[in-house]
Amino acid sequence: MMLKIIQKYFYKNLFFYSFLILLSDQITKILILKNFEIYQSIEITSFLNIVLVFNTGAAFSIFSDGHDWQRYMLLVSSIVIIIFLIYYLHRHIKNNWLQELSIYLIISGAIGNLIDRIRLGMVVDFIDFHIGDFHWPAFNIADSAISIGAMTLIFLELRFLILNKKGPQKIE
Repeated sequence: MMLKIIQKYFYKNLFFYSFLILLSDQITKILILKNFEIYQSIEITSFLNIVLVFNTGAAFSIFSDGHDWQRYMLLVSSIVIIIFLIYYLHRHIKNNWLQELSIYLIISGAIGNLIDRIRLGMVVDFIDFHIGDFHWPAFNIADSAISIGAMTLIFLELRFLILNKKGPQKIE
C-alpha cells in the first residue's frame, strides 16, 4: 500500500523532478564556467576529475570539426527530438511511471545541452572519469540524464520483448 502511494506521488511529480535535473545541470555549468579556465582540472578522486572542456559536436564529439552547418543541424535536431519526445510522452505513455521518467530525463538533458548550444555555440562538459591514463569523454549532468533515460528505455523494451516472447512456432 505504501509503495503505491509513493509511486503515485512520484508519478505526479515527474515533471518537477526533470526540472530539478535541468536546473542542476545549468547551475553546475555556470559554476564551472565562472571558476575554471579551459582544460583546468581538479582531481576529486583517483578516478574522477572536474575539468572544463567544450564540445562543439554531438555525443563523444562527433560532428565537431567546426563546420557551421553542423552547429545548426545539432540545434534543429535537438529541437525536433524534444518536440517528438513531448508528443510521444503525452500521446503514447500511459500508466508507466518508469517509462515516463525515462523520457523526462532525456527531454531535460536535451534541453540542458540545447541551452548551451544556443547560448555558447557549444556544450559545457566537466565530469572526467578515468582509469589511469584512459579517460572517458568528459560529460555533464544533462548527458547523464540522457544516458540514464535511454538505458532505462532500452531495458524496459528488452524486458517487454522477453516477457512477451512466444515459443517456437510449428510450421504446418
